[in-house]
Amino acid sequence: MSNDSGISSVSGSNSGRFIRDFQIEMKDFGPISGGQLRLKPLTVFVGENNTGKSYSALLLHSIFEAIRSMNFLEKYLSMTYRKNIFMESEFSHLTDDLWELVEGKTDREGMNIPDELLNKIINIIIGNIFESSLVDFLVRHFAVPLKDLRRVGKRSFNIRILWKFINFNVKYKKESLSIEDLEIDNIDIKINPFNLNSENRRDKEFFCKYVFGLILEALFKSLGQMPSYYLPSSRSGILQNCRVISASMLKYDTEESFPRFPGIIRDFLGSLLSMTDENKGVFYDLAREMEEEMTRGSVVLKPMDMFLSPEIRYHFENIDIPIYRASSSVCELSPLILYLKYVVKPGSILILEEPEAHLHPHTQKILAKYIVKLVQQGVLVLITTHSEHLLQHVSEMTAAEDLSPEDLGLFLFHEDPRMKGGYRISEGDPSEGRGVIEIMNLFQ
Repeated sequence: MSNDSGISSVSGSNSGRFIRDFQIEMKDFGPISGGQLRLKPLTVFVGENNTGKSYSALLLHSIFEAIRSMNFLEKYLSMTYRKNIFMESEFSHLTDDLWELVEGKTDREGMNIPDELLNKIINIIIGNIFESSLVDFLVRHFAVPLKDLRRVGKRSFNIRILWKFINFNVKYKKESLSIEDLEIDNIDIKINPFNLNSENRRDKEFFCKYVFGLILEALFKSLGQMPSYYLPSSRSGILQNCRVISASMLKYDTEESFPRFPGIIRDFLGSLLSMTDENKGVFYDLAREMEEEMTRGSVVLKPMDMFLSPEIRYHFENIDIPIYRASSSVCELSPLILYLKYVVKPGSILILEEPEAHLHPHTQKILAKYIVKLVQQGVLVLITTHSEHLLQHVSEMTAAEDLSPEDLGLFLFHEDPRMKGGYRISEGDPSEGRGVIEIMNLFQ
């Protein structure tokens, strides 16, 4: 792909393609002794309690957030911002080599950055900037020190990330996390100094920062543009008490002084409190269809005064009911409905923990239908589940060709017979029902 920034890189036509290129391998992370995850447009984690499903989902969310933080498509337009990152010592020694490529160049043809120089720059980007970002998100989202993410009795954990043309190990050992064994496959980044005006083209510092930004864009543009949203299993309780929690938080001077919440809880609470009916999203009509079929009413935002966030209510037969008085099924579905109305858009990653909670088997069947509709419209969905009904309905929709088997990833979390107290991840094959039947046998 070429654009007028002078970059050439690998590109795909949709978010589903990008996510298929993403894999992780885990060893001794949380309760997981080992396993591999290959994401699909719809990815399903199945297993007994305490086998590592939520650990894995939250790890993926942390990685996605760290990658998204590397997306400089907007930030790198600010030269001041880039200067703080790219002109530090670890980058500055590469600027002379980069400048030699273009200094005195008069023809207007672009050129590829030599592999050796490109690899050095990418090593610094992954090994310094991404590493620091991932540490921040892991600690924030899990709300524990990194050492507590090791499997019990182990001194280290390892996560291998494989995506597009880069793969590397994220290894925790000796009380610190580091990036190791970075491998870079074929990647061509074409730069053209004549895409800059004459003044900036002759400015060594400006030009080098510009190229470093383009390399970041090539590495992280596709996945970095996919926001990840995590709806935790405790979502209905948070929803019912969000105003009480937010009022309590105002009593504390700083975020650090408030009793510690995992980052996903803070993010979820923040999303609920910032929703307004003026900001309807792409999936608003789909959400309205879903709530009418599943709740026989609607989840509404009732405006309060200008200093308070809207109150969430359930509207049924011309009556507004405070959400804490609604049925458990309505409370459970309301966060998903609200996210679809106001937050999620095509290209988003939506992670749902146990979406079947408090739902009748027939309602679970309807839920499966709408999950598949979201996938069909470009949302990448990951669910953790204990429900044979939900899994069966997804299987039926695959058989009916509403969802291609290639778009469905099934992963079984099960006891590792070789590792006491450890659990492994095995992938099922959804084609022709294989894998689905295998996982369904868990419920027999």
